[in-house]
Amino acid sequence: MEVFLVLFCVGLGIYYFKKRVPKKIEEFKTKLSQIVNKTGGSLPGDIATRLDKLTSRIDQNKSSSFANTLYQEFSKVMRIGFLNFEVVNNSLITSCQNSKLTSLSRPKGSRVFIGAKEQRTQQTLGVSRVTHTEAHAEEFVKASTQEFACLLLKSGLPKRPSWFKGPLSYRQRMLDWQIGTARPVFYELDPTVGDIYKKLLSAGKLLSSCPYKRLDLGQQALYGQESTKGMSGATYQIYSEPLTVSISAPSRTSLNFTPVTFYSGGTTISFFPDMILIVKNHLDATIIGLQAAKVEVIERSTYLDYVPHNAEVIGHSFTYVNKDGGPDRRYNYNPQTFLIRNWDLDIHLKSDQSIHTTFSNRVAVEAFAMALNQLIKICHATA
Repeated sequence: MEVFLVLFCVGLGIYYFKKRVPKKIEEFKTKLSQIVNKTGGSLPGDIATRLDKLTSRIDQNKSSSFANTLYQEFSKVMRIGFLNFEVVNNSLITSCQNSKLTSLSRPKGSRVFIGAKEQRTQQTLGVSRVTHTEAHAEEFVKASTQEFACLLLKSGLPKRPSWFKGPLSYRQRMLDWQIGTARPVFYELDPTVGDIYKKLLSAGKLLSSCPYKRLDLGQQALYGQESTKGMSGATYQIYSEPLTVSISAPSRTSLNFTPVTFYSGGTTISFFPDMILIVKNHLDATIIGLQAAKVEVIERSTYLDYVPHNAEVIGHSFTYVNKDGGPDRRYNYNPQTFLIRNWDLDIHLKSDQSIHTTFSNRVAVEAFAMALNQLIKICHATA
């Protein structure tokens, strides 16, 4: 029992140090800077340097193999945990941030080049402990779609380091795990494709700020009392789920950019420059090339019991109505409903799959559809 209490206290101390200390340092540094700025001075250089060194040292200790730090969009440099990756010419250079940690293996990496007239998918073969050479750079070779998918999704790789092997072995086990599961993916776009994808990201930000957004799952036609008693006289009932749009990378991927991603329930839909990645329940992943997609924008209206911010209201009704559209006064509780205008963003795929989403911002939907259609045309031309 005493041993268990000691181990619990030690674990609690380690957790507090990793989780709380970096945050406290940043708060202290911010407050100190604010106080100094109010007095018209500046933070002494030696204090700022020491705080930065302490913060960076703690950050190195809490690194994760599935969380990468991006220096800039579509950069040729990427950091994953203890490892630094850099694309130079046709090679991938791997280096370790801590010279005291060593390993005889190099992780696999991939690179996707997309131009207006050309598209290439490449990968490195990786270096195991058996075939180790002193060279830290590996050349890219041609890769198939299946090989790229395995690298992107980190198929079959462990989610945590190996179990205890001996005292003081954690950092080396962490490094070996990060090398085995890093799988950096570099996207390179020519100026034309890069400008189009920036427009897609800008439209994605507009969609994320849209107050009303849903992922449609299906619809059912309504007749007679199904329509008038409880559905405000609507013709169809839409089954949908709340939708979240953000500029973020899907889980378990290590990318040099952040795509537009739709989140709904256990499903994530990420829009890459050349494909759509659909992941359900963190297990079932599907990669569909953009050349197999078709985008459609449809204007329609929906009855709601509230008015979303900036939504366009085009009519009013009641939950229970008569055949002539007036309120059914036999119901004591018969709240008013509002008919708002919204736009469907439907993406049809050749694999008999479709993505049906609804937004209340016409400008954002049309901008996203236009940028995605331009990327689809480029993928058709380079297929």
